[in-house]
Amino acid sequence: MTVQPLLRRHVTEAMIPKVFASVYLVLLVCYFVLDIDRAPLASSPSEASSVPQTLLFREWGSIPRGSRIEHTLERRNLYLRGGLAAPQQKSNSVEETRETNRYSDKYEQDPLAIIPKPSTDNDAIDEIAKRLKEELNLGPEADRLIAENRTEELTDLIRGRRKMVDQGLEKDTSVGYANASETFVLTQVGRKQREMVTKQMAEVYGETLKQRPNSFKAINLSGKSIGREASKVFAGYLEKCVHITEVDISDCIAGREEGDAHDGLENLSNALGRFAEIRMINVNNNALGDKGINRLRYLLENKKYLTDLRLGNIGGQVAAMKIVKEIILNTTKPTLLKHLELHRNLLTTDGAVEAAALIRHSPMLNHLSFRQSRVTSDGAEAIFKAILEAGVQHLQVLDIRNNNMGISKYPSVTESFAAVLAQQKGLVELRMGGSGLFVGPSLKRIMHVLLDHSKNSLEVLDLTSCRIKEDSVESVSKMIEPFTNVRELNLDGNKIKSEGIKTLVSLLEQGYFPNLEVLDLKDNEIGSIGGLAIARAVVERNLKVRNGGGEAKSKMKTIKRLELDQNTINEWVLSEIGDLFAKAKLPSTILGELDLNDAEFDEDEKDKIEEEKKKLFELVEKHNLHKDQREATPSEDDILQILGKAIKETQVDFYDEHSKGAIGDEEEGRKLQAVRDSKHASGKS
Repeated sequence: MTVQPLLRRHVTEAMIPKVFASVYLVLLVCYFVLDIDRAPLASSPSEASSVPQTLLFREWGSIPRGSRIEHTLERRNLYLRGGLAAPQQKSNSVEETRETNRYSDKYEQDPLAIIPKPSTDNDAIDEIAKRLKEELNLGPEADRLIAENRTEELTDLIRGRRKMVDQGLEKDTSVGYANASETFVLTQVGRKQREMVTKQMAEVYGETLKQRPNSFKAINLSGKSIGREASKVFAGYLEKCVHITEVDISDCIAGREEGDAHDGLENLSNALGRFAEIRMINVNNNALGDKGINRLRYLLENKKYLTDLRLGNIGGQVAAMKIVKEIILNTTKPTLLKHLELHRNLLTTDGAVEAAALIRHSPMLNHLSFRQSRVTSDGAEAIFKAILEAGVQHLQVLDIRNNNMGISKYPSVTESFAAVLAQQKGLVELRMGGSGLFVGPSLKRIMHVLLDHSKNSLEVLDLTSCRIKEDSVESVSKMIEPFTNVRELNLDGNKIKSEGIKTLVSLLEQGYFPNLEVLDLKDNEIGSIGGLAIARAVVERNLKVRNGGGEAKSKMKTIKRLELDQNTINEWVLSEIGDLFAKAKLPSTILGELDLNDAEFDEDEKDKIEEEKKKLFELVEKHNLHKDQREATPSEDDILQILGKAIKETQVDFYDEHSKGAIGDEEEGRKLQAVRDSKHASGKS
């Protein structure tokens, strides 16, 4: 069955233009495909048939109960779990029994054999889309992305649909936890948006906890505001749970009066604190302060297996850190902590000293963050020495950004930090920008240590506000050059101009930084020449990867984001850059915001700007990029090709027996549909 007759039939029925119908229908299937919860395969058909139907789906959205789509989802899930489910009543249909046995036998030989192979990707996508046109909808935003051929953004949109805000509060959503029998996620149960949870809402949202208290190992109540009364309801349900190992109560008291908020946290803490096997506690983004942290004492006490503690942005000062230190160290010494977050607090020097006392007894740390915590050089040195004394050797993430380390003991802190870096065996992410410390000779010292000990492991390097000026760009670029695995490079907030950016452009053109995906050059002094040059280098790099075949793709990655805002690039040059990306059919999301460029301070000469613009035209000619894809109307084949790529990028397998007639063997499809119609007519579906 070809695509064109099917499109003509459905488009005629809907009385809408052919292209719009194709876009609309194909997008529907993508939403459907990504909304299916893929579960592990069952060991046998009998086991599959015993799986509760409510565990096979999540976030149904607008799919009506009892509809053909629901039944299709059920059949698809049961196939993937291990054959068809045993019917609830004995079927009088010999034909259906034969079909069921045939597919079950085929599954025993090859679990994937039951999924018919489509003749072409386009046929499969188009047929499924047309049949589901009345069930699901992605809206006009998706139409625009298809028209602009922006596949990556389209894929993100498809994935993001399950995060859309629910409009009602229905009990059918009570099965909306992240992984069946694993995690209870409050924002997936009821409405998705932030809200003040009342007692009545808590009773509805907690229905799944009430019905299946033995099913959950992790509790996530983040993202909604829970006060005194609502917390009592949740606490009652939580007390019936048996085995909880992860607790996330971050950002769950916003907008509450202090007493109401702290009472709510204490109720949750008391209900969850009895689980001694807890390994992860996340209370980020709650206004706790010294009083609030004391209310969580029962949750933090006696957790011998705690490996992940997140206390970021809680208003923590010296007293709060002292309480946390005493509770944790009174339980076990040394601790098993691997992940510790203390960012965006008010530690200053004394708070950092208390944190250092905890770190000193945590030799297994692999993630440490205390960015934006007002840590001075004395406090930073205390933390660095604690890391050395603990013998921490496996830090993968270290985030010390935006502190006040440039005061007093400047050389001493640099050497302590260098010793910490030299001790690590696989540092992956280092964010040290804006600390007021690593500038000039200090920065060079740190970069040399990184080169000696983390050359092959470092993936994220943040050099924000390190006072890198025009005369030092070349030397810094040379120091960064050997880090071949860097995928994110942040040079935001420095003093780089157009002349200085040429070194970086040259390195990109020569194939350095093959794994680079994010390049942040915001808030520098880059003029129009530098903006054109770096944009041209990024486009050429991405085209080379996209069109260069397997060898180029295996050696380099495409750059997914280039940040050029808050520089001095002319408006007409920004327009030229945008046109270049459009002509190259590259996603516009690669370019970040550009609104805050101030052309008044552009020092680049106009004749040199024209010279750089000529290079842009040469690139257009070289790759034949004359046609602006933003103004082109895509054909049906273009639409199907774009969506086919988007589906493949999501790596989701799909099977639907209702479309079998178009996707697989047409004769067998008709037989199976006849069996289905007979079953529905007899009232046994």
